[in-house]
Amino acid sequence: MLNRKGPLLSRREALLAAASGLATAAQAETTNMELIGQPCLARNMHTGCLVQDKGRDYFVLTNTNEITNAELIFIDIEAGTGEVYRAPTGAGAWALQKLPSNQLGVGTYYNGMFLIFDIPSRKWVKTIKFPGEDYLWSFAIGSDDRLYTGTYPGAKLGALDVKTGEVEVLGAPGKPNLYLRNVSTLPDGRIYCYFGTEKPISFVFDPKTKQFSPTPEALHTVTTGVAWNGYFVSGQKAYRMPDLAEVSPLPFPTPTGTAVWQVLPLLSDARNLVVHQGSSVYRFRTGDSTLTRIAAVPTTGISMFAVNEAGNVFGTRGQDYFIAQEDPKKLRLEAVPGPASPREVFFLTTDDQNRLWGGPPFGQTLFYKDLATGQVTNTRGVSNRGGEVYDVEVVDGVAYGVSYVGGEIIRYDPSQPWNHIGGVNPRVIGKAGPEFIRPAAGITRGGDGKLYSGWWAKYGTYGGAVAVTDPQSGATELIVNPLGVQAIQGLAVVGNQVMIGTTLAGNGLPSQPNASAKFGIYDLAERKAVFTHEIPGASSVSRVIYDTQTNRTACIVQRTRSSLWIFDNTLGQFRKPTGVVEKLQPGYLTNAGPGRVAFSEDKTLRLLNLATGAVTTVGDAPEKIHCIAFAPDGCLYVACGAAVYRTAPLPRPRRSPLA
Repeated sequence: MLNRKGPLLSRREALLAAASGLATAAQAETTNMELIGQPCLARNMHTGCLVQDKGRDYFVLTNTNEITNAELIFIDIEAGTGEVYRAPTGAGAWALQKLPSNQLGVGTYYNGMFLIFDIPSRKWVKTIKFPGEDYLWSFAIGSDDRLYTGTYPGAKLGALDVKTGEVEVLGAPGKPNLYLRNVSTLPDGRIYCYFGTEKPISFVFDPKTKQFSPTPEALHTVTTGVAWNGYFVSGQKAYRMPDLAEVSPLPFPTPTGTAVWQVLPLLSDARNLVVHQGSSVYRFRTGDSTLTRIAAVPTTGISMFAVNEAGNVFGTRGQDYFIAQEDPKKLRLEAVPGPASPREVFFLTTDDQNRLWGGPPFGQTLFYKDLATGQVTNTRGVSNRGGEVYDVEVVDGVAYGVSYVGGEIIRYDPSQPWNHIGGVNPRVIGKAGPEFIRPAAGITRGGDGKLYSGWWAKYGTYGGAVAVTDPQSGATELIVNPLGVQAIQGLAVVGNQVMIGTTLAGNGLPSQPNASAKFGIYDLAERKAVFTHEIPGASSVSRVIYDTQTNRTACIVQRTRSSLWIFDNTLGQFRKPTGVVEKLQPGYLTNAGPGRVAFSEDKTLRLLNLATGAVTTVGDAPEKIHCIAFAPDGCLYVACGAAVYRTAPLPRPRRSPLA
């Protein structure tokens, strides 16, 4: 593979750096960069609801945009048109709540804000910070009429008085968990709180006493539910008030047959219980004797958000929205209307057909740009799971992507007809999940023709794996914890050996204490690590790039500051530093042709000669660089937010004697 992107967490941090084995001065030859567009036009809808305004019905969705802020998309159900309202702040929103004041409560992530949107005036009227928190996950209205939410990373419960704008932080009894992701209203107005993911547990908060109380142990893994007809209902169970003891038999009828069914809390309310089984959606109203089938829905890749009085079910599938009725032939599956704003570019790579590939953070989509014609294609969804594609390797024109959160290896042939619903193109050919879910080390092709990808373990678990996938059969082998119980953050394949960098991070977990990240070499023939080097004080070793000309490997080591390290594969050791570039901030690293790598230093793009350690400056971008790709045309392509820039072709590298 020509290029591999870095993890989202790394490029969101403020990086300091020192270079190991590099020259002490950088040549200041600056080359202008050409803007070639904002190619990523993808949506990522987290949640939705139905509202009425001026006699019309609207399906409202929250949409992610890291560049222009989160959006509310109002879809006129009858006309099929869309209105887009950009939020004053926040990248996206998982939390959405209809308020009695004919307003919408919106909770953002990355900056942890309560936003209030007035429906009649179509205006954002309040912006209120939750102190010290980055994510607001979900909403519930308590008996005191306040808007309750849970947070990350503090796993705190808080309440907003919508009228006054006052926020009260109520505590975090679920420590050491980092997440209070789900809050639900109980029939008596108390708040059910589910904490995860290190040690899942639940508590109930009483707005009257402002005290938390424990729940029965059986509820410690119940994430969310709905207050229906005096019961708290979740999954396939119902719990009575006030002690939350399980009720048997159930106070409602259940679907027939052996297929799994479950209650849908987001679509249910105090009077209506909505149940999903296979492709069927049922509704049971208080006073009814039987379930009523109200809709037939797609069976894969869907999110259901609302149901109206007529029984129509509203939801999304990738970039599309749907309206489902009882008759499956009347299903409306259409592109979400309204203008799409450019999204941040999460990764970049190129192929041998003169195309530039990438994708957004959040939203299972890809884009590719024909560098000769300038034509850009944005795909619909490529996965039925939430999350995003982390990286792509293109082989003979076919793209192989690795995706969080399902741990999927996905095959997409842009020359063939699109048939994702049928599972034909794109399609999942292999999986590292459910045990390994975040492909932070990306994907690359080995000399044996197989695909190699590096993964973090699932939420609540430390460790990682290298996945080896046959692109023809999809057969995937997992090499679990090749350097010990640490997640995989970087990898490169050389013959029968895989060079690996690890991280102390974990999904939903704090960094591993009293440990250091490692660089190592795993031998595929011997099925064991033949070299392991623990780097004292390092939290991660990422962006592992091997160069055949020099037989050296570059990587980024994160300690108190980030450093470029060079491993000499001939000697089997890291080069001792010969100098330091004092202000180096390498947030991204990629190969740039034989004998050299390119890296970013804030807005500046530089080249490192792996033989001599000399650093030269390529040019400066208008904003901070967070992705780099090297193309066969000899140009470097960099992403700054939503914008992609191209350098002039780099001079051909000269062979230099090894220093």
